Amino acid sequence: MGRQALVQATCRMYLLSVFNQCSRNGIQCKLRLALRCKL
Repeated sequence: MGRQALVQATCRMYLLSVFNQCSRNGIQCKLRLALRCKL
């Protein structure tokens, strides 16, 4: 339980930091990041 929360939190920070680069690609970039995050 604790591990999943930590992974999700780290994933969110990663997505936010990379979101600026994904702003152009939009949905496709978000989906790729989301898939990587789940892994």
